[in-house]
Amino acid sequence: GALAQLARALHWQCRGQRFESVMLHKNLTMGSFVPIEIISIATSFSNRNGYSVVMKEIGGNKRLQMIVGVAEAQSIVVSMEKIITSRPMTHHFLENIISEYSISLKNILIHKYEEGVYFANAMFDDGFGNVKAIDCRPSDAICIALRMDKPILVEDSLFELSNEKPIINSSYNSSPKGYENLSITQLQLLLTKALESEDFETASLIQEEIKKR
Repeated sequence: GALAQLARALHWQCRGQRFESVMLHKNLTMGSFVPIEIISIATSFSNRNGYSVVMKEIGGNKRLQMIVGVAEAQSIVVSMEKIITSRPMTHHFLENIISEYSISLKNILIHKYEEGVYFANAMFDDGFGNVKAIDCRPSDAICIALRMDKPILVEDSLFELSNEKPIINSSYNSSPKGYENLSITQLQLLLTKALESEDFETASLIQEEIKKR
């Protein structure tokens, strides 16, 4: 009857979704991916409201530049510096869910560049040998990978595309003038104020100065 037809339709729909997931995972794993690290985050000269995130091949010289928004840049800095906020941010929340339900994040793959947009997948293992590729924004994927100390991998062909773009070398953690003259107590007070106002970029700079002491 109708229930049997619905059950058959759902069965084939699920099979189709599993097939698409397997094919996507197969296509991604067949690519040539390179592990990268973030070397700088700086104001973008090409986009007033954006930040330039520069990534470098680990153990190599290849570089990739990505423009992200202010909020995304702050989140990446918070994840890089392991800054503790008063309340969980979105990426802390996602990390807690992943850990709570014993899902394993294997790595993230930045695998495509199309019409000025980078595409990424977070690769999850459910603990039963099933790997699922979840589509996500590269900035979100990078934040989670940094939070959980997982590899960030970039499709090798994307480095060739980035060669046409200017690479900005200004680092997000260059020590601003004046911080080196402040005491630890003064720096800690400034750090607290920066975190309370959610000025995470300044907070990371202050924390970097504290680490040098």
